[in-house]
Amino acid sequence: MSETFRNIHVFLTGQEAGIAAGKAVEERLVALQRQRDVIRIIFAAAPSQDHLLAYLASSTRIQWEKIIAFSMDEYLELPDDAPQLFSRYLENNLFSKVALKEIHTIDTQRPVAEEITRFT
Repeated sequence: MSETFRNIHVFLTGQEAGIAAGKAVEERLVALQRQRDVIRIIFAAAPSQDHLLAYLASSTRIQWEKIIAFSMDEYLELPDDAPQLFSRYLENNLFSKVALKEIHTIDTQRPVAEEITRFT
C-alpha cells in the first residue's frame, strides 16, 4: 500500500518500494521497445536495488535481447574476483538471469585513464 504526495510514493517496506520501482521501469522499457530496436540502460549496484532487480529479472514483458546494459560505477583497485565489485553484484542479481544484447561493465584491472576512455 502506498500514499502519493506530489509524485512522492511512500511504502511500508523496501520490498514494496523495489517492486513498485521495478513495475515503473518495466512499463517504461516496454513502451520504449515499441519505438526502438535497441535501448541502453545504466544499472546501479547496491542492496537497495535487490527488489527492483529481482522484479526486472522475473519480467516476461521486457525484451532483454534488445537491451544494452551498463554498470554505473565501480570500486578501484579491487581484484577481479572481489565479491564487493559492483559488476559482480549486477551479474549475480540481473545479468546472469536475462539474455541481454550486450553488457558493459568497468574493468578494474585496466589503468583508470585507459578504462575511462574505453568505457566512454
